[in-house]
Amino acid sequence: MSTAKIILIVVFGISLCHGVPDTPDIQRLIHVLEDSAAISPPDPRVLISLRLAKPFITHVEKNLLKLLKAEAFKNGASFSSGMASLYVLAMTSCCVEPARVPVNGTDLDLLSLLRTKLEKEMSSIVQYGRPVTSYYQVSLSMLGLCESEQPISQTYVNILIEAVKKNEFWIDTTAVTALALRCLELRSYKPIQPIKDTLTRLTADLYSARDEWGDSENIYSAGLAMQALIANDNHSWDSAGLRRNISAAIGNGKFNIPIAAAQMLPALLDKPYLDVMYVDCPVASGQQEAVVSELDTIHVVYEVFQPEICHRIELTVEVGATILDVMELAQTNNTQYFKFEKTRTVWGWMITAIGGTEAKSAQHTYWEFLVGNKPITEGVSSFHVQDGDDITARLAPY
Repeated sequence: MSTAKIILIVVFGISLCHGVPDTPDIQRLIHVLEDSAAISPPDPRVLISLRLAKPFITHVEKNLLKLLKAEAFKNGASFSSGMASLYVLAMTSCCVEPARVPVNGTDLDLLSLLRTKLEKEMSSIVQYGRPVTSYYQVSLSMLGLCESEQPISQTYVNILIEAVKKNEFWIDTTAVTALALRCLELRSYKPIQPIKDTLTRLTADLYSARDEWGDSENIYSAGLAMQALIANDNHSWDSAGLRRNISAAIGNGKFNIPIAAAQMLPALLDKPYLDVMYVDCPVASGQQEAVVSELDTIHVVYEVFQPEICHRIELTVEVGATILDVMELAQTNNTQYFKFEKTRTVWGWMITAIGGTEAKSAQHTYWEFLVGNKPITEGVSSFHVQDGDDITARLAPY
């Protein structure tokens, strides 16, 4: 029998809780994003969407945040204006002050980087009549600065508004521009009327094109279009037919692309990118490391009953940890006794083997989990343990 006391600094989780809608479509998008979190280079859109979906920073998000910090430190100078803005929003979503991102013993100023990138875009528009990259990235840049409560030149706003008048934007560009201008409207930017008038035009364009972006062939644009309309309090586009198309596209794997999933998930949650500025930070901005390190911990016991043998381990985990968190930590400490296998379903993880012992349908056995003497009534990735809990996994008949 082996025992250990280990502190789990962060929480790992894959299912939604605390009142967030938990549907198979949302679960599938969450799975896509979490599976992509370790891909290099990391994508800030993945972190933004996961943070909008969850009430606390989990193990997956913390690791992704670390990768994003390293990528920004290494390659930030080569970011496009839009990518710099997404990094700013990703840091903000994790309560990290984007002007002082702690990495490699220094503070990285992503806001200054973003301002410099936007200045180059605007200079190119004035001089050559077009941005360095695209109006999509120009609008995204302004969204990042606005959500960070940074001043934006009236000249820049006027340039963007004029561009809307003179150009026929693609759906994605229309949507991001509507998000940026809606942010300025919410910030009571003055003069406000030109912004309101432009928003009226943009949302009308998005609404009139709903058959286009809601069609299964063009469904990739639906996420941003829906976000923009939701942010502007326009829900008249919503319909059972559109929802069916989206659900079918998710089921057919069209949103297995992380970028597409990252744009659609906030829309299905009714929480557009604009909601990043409303993320609840438990401590002052710039103290994200303290958010992680000062979390309270609890003590639990985890036991695995196999035929004629029992293995027990005592663990210290963070408040809010799930049974799956406990199992992951026990496995890390002792793979011989606590290594487990799992399979993913649309409802979360199903445990198929522990300590080399498999649950077999031919023998009508399954892995049952109890807390105290009571079987749990939800999945191991959803059940949050309490201080002093005795968690038991046992091979049981059915």
